[in-house]
Amino acid sequence: MSNSESSDAPARDELIDDAKANIKSNLNPSRMVHRSLEVNGNTKWNSLSKDVRWQSESFEKDYSFAKYTTGSHTLGADGRTVIGLVVRSRWKDDTNGWFKMVSREVGSSTVTVEISSYKTQGCNWGVEAWTI
Repeated sequence: MSNSESSDAPARDELIDDAKANIKSNLNPSRMVHRSLEVNGNTKWNSLSKDVRWQSESFEKDYSFAKYTTGSHTLGADGRTVIGLVVRSRWKDDTNGWFKMVSREVGSSTVTVEISSYKTQGCNWGVEAWTI
């Protein structure tokens, strides 16, 4: 481990702890799970900003008569820690369906989100994750 990695380890652990606390205070089941912690430009986390990675996946489906349209997304990676997660409905009304967290959470290496449309409806969701 290099000197910079060892000096950043306490800051990294503190960032992960703050991310875990932040997710618990920012739940909003209708539109968004969590806004990630602002790392870039934040003097507290500035030394870690180069280590933060962003992932994004979309789930957009046309309707299927008398059926639900479902999908599952897993974001993150082994050896990394999820510090932020956003699940967005890309429709402006409440007919987009629903999502649920299937496995793990902020602070783990991966998160899995299951998405479903309502019956005989399409849907359009976006899932984003930040890892360090």
